[in-house]
Formats: sequence, structure tokens, C-alpha cells
Amino acid sequence: MVQLEDNRNTDIKIYQMQVRMSNWPRGTTSPNESYYIMADSTQKTDMDFFWSNKKDFNRLETSCSSQFLMPDLPLKPNYIGNAGFGVVSGRVEVWLSKLPVSPWEQRFSSLNNTFPCQQQASNTQPVSGLYECNLNIKNFDRLLEHGDFLRLTFRTEGGGYRELLDRNYDPPRSYAIQTYRPINNSLV
Repeated sequence: MVQLEDNRNTDIKIYQMQVRMSNWPRGTTSPNESYYIMADSTQKTDMDFFWSNKKDFNRLETSCSSQFLMPDLPLKPNYIGNAGFGVVSGRVEVWLSKLPVSPWEQRFSSLNNTFPCQQQASNTQPVSGLYECNLNIKNFDRLLEHGDFLRLTFRTEGGGYRELLDRNYDPPRSYAIQTYRPINNSLV
């Protein structure tokens, strides 16, 4: 793996993170949502805290986006063939901490899952434009009660690859693909 040079202009930006929790009737003919709560962490630098008098949420949706920003690069040397930079991965981490039933017990983790984003990306197939991560859990099966903490974190990485050419052949032949060590960012 190759290290991207530390450069002030090289960065992965998170543009949006919205979370929507809702209740949809089950076992009825009603196609309508009963209620919802929405949290928007877009442009925030710390956590959002919400209070709700609703606890029977059964659907969890996120809408997140990020982009890998690169500085203007010089012309590539003749020993490099194809190259690409962009977002190489994204995921949403969902963690729910609950109060214990009895006062002598400690808080416990009721849910601790990581969900990969649906949009495909990798070191060798980076997304150079806007990377979107939309999560839709239609069977969210955790009850939210007094004192519970639900934390969602969007994590995204930027990186890329370069193809090295052997110039001793005409035309030059590809002999190696090097990937770059990802640059990380996250939003809670």
C-alpha cells in the first residue's frame, strides 16, 4: 500500500447525515406511516440529542453523502497507466445502549451492528463524485425506552490506486496495481 502525502487540500468531506425513525402499522391494510422523528447532523461538529415520547419505531433510514477531494495533481509520469481517486468505502454503525432492569446492573448494549453502504466502491474502483449511503432497515426491532442511547455513525474512507507500467515493452505493459492507504472521516 502506498501512503497518500499529507496535504491540506486532500480530504474526505461528509456533506450530509440524516436519520429518520418511523412507525408503520403491521398486519393492517393502512399503508400510512403512524409517526416519525428525524435528526439531521449535516454541518454539525458534535452529537445531536433528541427527546421523543414515542418508542415503537420499526423502521430506520439514513441518508448520508461524502466526497473525496483531491488537489490538482501534476501530469502523471509515463510509468503510470490508469489511476483513480475517490471514496473507497462507507458504512453506518448503529449502537443502542439500554438501562438495566435492576439498579445493581450496568448499562448494556442491545444493538451493535455495522451496515455497509449499498453504493459499491473499493480501492480499485473509487467513486470520484458524490458518494451516497442510504440505509433502509424496514424491520428495526429494538424498543427505545427512557434513558436509552441510540448512536448512528457514518464512516467513509477516501483513497485510490495507480497502475504501474513496464516501459521496456512497446506498448508498455501493466505489471502492478498499487492501492493507497485510505483517509478516514466520520460523523455521529
